[in-house]
Amino acid sequence: MEPQRSLRLNVWLPCLIACLAAVAGLASPTRAAPAPRGEPAWSARAASAYLDARIASAPCLSCHSSAPYVLARSGLAKELGEKGSSPVEARLIAGIVDRVRRWPDVQPYFTDKSSSQAQLTDARGGESVLNAMALVLRDEPFGSLSDDAEHALDIMWSLQIRDGDKSGAWPWFRLGNEPWEADDSQYWGTSLLPLIVAATPGGYRAKPDVRAGLALAEAYVKRELPRESLLNQANALWIDGKSRFLSPAERTSIAEQLLAKERPDGGWSAASLAPIGQKRRDGTPLDVQSDGYATGLVSLALAGAGERGREAAKRARVWLTQNQDPQGFWPASSLNAKRDPSTDVGKFMTDAATAYASLALEGAK
Repeated sequence: MEPQRSLRLNVWLPCLIACLAAVAGLASPTRAAPAPRGEPAWSARAASAYLDARIASAPCLSCHSSAPYVLARSGLAKELGEKGSSPVEARLIAGIVDRVRRWPDVQPYFTDKSSSQAQLTDARGGESVLNAMALVLRDEPFGSLSDDAEHALDIMWSLQIRDGDKSGAWPWFRLGNEPWEADDSQYWGTSLLPLIVAATPGGYRAKPDVRAGLALAEAYVKRELPRESLLNQANALWIDGKSRFLSPAERTSIAEQLLAKERPDGGWSAASLAPIGQKRRDGTPLDVQSDGYATGLVSLALAGAGERGREAAKRARVWLTQNQDPQGFWPASSLNAKRDPSTDVGKFMTDAATAYASLALEGAK
């Protein structure tokens, strides 16, 4: 999340879990021993230690840190042979459960008196999708939905836009910050729906109202696809692998565009995929080198996109294995302003990069 015009807008979804305290005793991230031939040479332990430490000190469920963490952490647990959730993940989920249970009574994220009703509605919509995703993915290994996950899903569906040119989408907060809090971020948030529904049990997916809501969401994603940035299209292609809703022609088109953006080192740059010019909002030049977020996402997107896509995904994973920092993270920088990478806000894109890089490498043996 990027700072914005005032303190009231300096956090996307502030204080979902304001009482979340830092967890003491996290292992110091270190490089793993060289992996056997044929296995990716990366350290899942270092990545999980970095992400756990970052989320332990985070106050909220956010697009840049906590949401990617939720996507990646269970896979990291499998890589490490862990049983159940990590202490940090468990605290994060507990905060979400509390928020879901008290939904009618809790205040919207933006309680500033100057916040518009549209901003409050947008905050509610984005929160509902991320809450449902977190709880559904938590329950997925058990093959059933908890009451809390079903309640979160009910809240989410109740906020889906059902008519007009945004029919099928969810309200999404916009701060002018790419890639998750900008005018086009409603598309990103809505494109998560096939992933969420695919992770629910078959009996839930078969419900008529669920099928109808999913059909609306998929129709929106397909309808808006030609107008979206390549970064958003890459996300749609990845999620299409979970729930096939794009046409073969759409998959091929996205894959070809992504392949054309591959850098000589086998990685991808978020700056080349985002709907921005040559400079950030603050006038500083964009970092155009390969980064962990774009390379991880494109690797996920291309993994099921034919032989050329699979080979490119392998090259992306090679780049990822070669560019993990000894402290466990993968590099990425803000698309919006020049940030000091040693600061909290300067690490936001690195948080997302580390989660998406881990997602791309989990189980790729």
